[in-house]
Amino acid sequence: MKEINGNWVWSFIIAGIFVVIGVIILANLITTSSDTASGNNYTGDVLGVVNNETASNFAVSTLRGVTCSVYNITNSTGDVIAESNYTLPSSCSILMVDGSQWNGSTANATYDYSYLTNTEASDAVNVTLNATGDVPGWFGILIVMIMAGMVVGMIYIFRSRQ
Repeated sequence: MKEINGNWVWSFIIAGIFVVIGVIILANLITTSSDTASGNNYTGDVLGVVNNETASNFAVSTLRGVTCSVYNITNSTGDVIAESNYTLPSSCSILMVDGSQWNGSTANATYDYSYLTNTEASDAVNVTLNATGDVPGWFGILIVMIMAGMVVGMIYIFRSRQ
């Protein structure tokens, strides 16, 4: 009887490994099955008050895989802010440098950007991931346990045939 209990423990460990590998593969499908889209000469992105302590994000900064190419930064009256007065901590955010005369001013940005869009394949993956996230927590656990039980059952059947 001890041998059977040990086999079940190993079977659950192996099933857990397969489930984790499956989730990792599913998550990677989202980024590998995307197209690139772009927006050119996006003008008038009002960044609000920009200072030297907290980076201000551009309007498109929440897009997946976004990169921005900044043309110019102006203040609220249209004066161009020289590049020496700010840094771009990421390609789609701005931070004023210490001692800049524009520190604490409202800024506007003009830039091009590109980002990743969904394809039919990534839409299918998103639907699958979102479906498991919208159900109550116990239901997702139940699905994982059923899948693990199926894997354990298959392992047990194949091991008993040897």
